[in-house]
Amino acid sequence: MIGLLGAGSGKVAPFNIYGLSKYLCEQLISFHAQTHPEMKCIVGRLFKLYGPGETSPHFLPEILKQIHEQKTPELKLGNLWTKRDFVPVKDAARAIVELVERSPVGLTTVNIGTGQTWSLQEIIKIISTLRQQVLPVSLDPSKVRQVDRANLQPDVNKLKKIIGWVPSADIKKGLTDLLLVEKLFPSDHLDKSKDLTLDL
Repeated sequence: MIGLLGAGSGKVAPFNIYGLSKYLCEQLISFHAQTHPEMKCIVGRLFKLYGPGETSPHFLPEILKQIHEQKTPELKLGNLWTKRDFVPVKDAARAIVELVERSPVGLTTVNIGTGQTWSLQEIIKIISTLRQQVLPVSLDPSKVRQVDRANLQPDVNKLKKIIGWVPSADIKKGLTDLLLVEKLFPSDHLDKSKDLTLDL
């Protein structure tokens, strides 16, 4: 049994109904592990996944959508000061498979992340640099979370101990791959960027 839950490292302290629902799922898996000690039960706390094809309206998909649509000269976004661990989805998928294969019998709770965080403002700057185009941003009050954690940075030592590695923290390479798939590089920039390689 494997539960895929996003959560921070350290003490679990949900502050909204979304976080509480994930915490309760962890408790259900823990109870199952206690009543079925012969089983392998894994709670994988997933952090901010990113990659091609995502449709959920989170931060990166929203930026890509607005760049594609070009309805306004500015990106309209919410909080930019928060810091998150952005995890390549292909690495997270591989980590999940290896956790199932290598975790011991019983309950294993582990963070699935890179261990490094980036502010949303830093992500926008990296995308701007890669595209060689400034992305001005304006605040959209409807997208601002009233309650938000400043920094969600996981301790990934346990993950590394179990599977021997952690997802890539090379955010520049990950965003380069994503922009290539989304066809969001200007054509003249692509012609000059022979060093860009697609890694899916």
